[in-house]
Amino acid sequence: MCGLFGIALLSGSTVTSRETFNLSKVMFEELEHRGRRASGIALINRKRITVVKKAMDGSTFVNLQEFSSLFNYSEQITFIIGHCRLDTKGTPSREDNNHPMVVGNVIGVHNGVIVNDDLLFDSYGASLGHRKGTVDSEIIFSLINYHCSTLGLSLRRSVVRTCEKLAGSYACAAMDMRKPDTIALFRETHPIAMEYFPTAKTVIFASERYAIEKAGRKVQLGSNRQIIVPPHSVLVLNTSKKLYSINSLTDKALSGVL
Repeated sequence: MCGLFGIALLSGSTVTSRETFNLSKVMFEELEHRGRRASGIALINRKRITVVKKAMDGSTFVNLQEFSSLFNYSEQITFIIGHCRLDTKGTPSREDNNHPMVVGNVIGVHNGVIVNDDLLFDSYGASLGHRKGTVDSEIIFSLINYHCSTLGLSLRRSVVRTCEKLAGSYACAAMDMRKPDTIALFRETHPIAMEYFPTAKTVIFASERYAIEKAGRKVQLGSNRQIIVPPHSVLVLNTSKKLYSINSLTDKALSGVL
């Protein structure tokens, strides 16, 4: 069991850099019971992506100078994604096994266990590129990157194609870093809760709804509206257009406007 979370700052968001620090801090503190072996965070804007991850629990991680200095940014952030890891495969002492994971043009986080990762890496061979670590999660983002970067599919289609190959359990967030205003959330039965705070023009997702609600109260984001990410589905959120779409992993489509 791992914990994942994300903060999406929509176009026109009123959330400050200090408030994103406080939101992220609360999320790590509330989710660390799901995984204390490693913690990691990525801040994404339209110019660059910054990733920091350490083999330590969330409460220790958020007190690092390296963590707090991330939030001294001037460019508008589009997304923050974070992860608390309970290791099932791949030692946390090796940074490549921890999250967020970067594979080619794709960055992502995963909660769950994939049981056919070795088989898939062997099957696809060199087309997936060099395997960086030994963690099972890497196959998810390697396959998404293959479909996005090599085959030229959309992020949504790449997620659907990837999930067709996976055996195991998963709740994930993934981005094609060439499109920093778009993120895909997808899951089979592992949880992803999601809340929209319209006054702050901010969306927060996490493995547990309580963590979102506590973070929202801490920063006084105002009223919120729940967005359901159904089991066996992929939700794609665009922060610029303030739109999201939901597809089942068999491609039946739904959509929504924030």
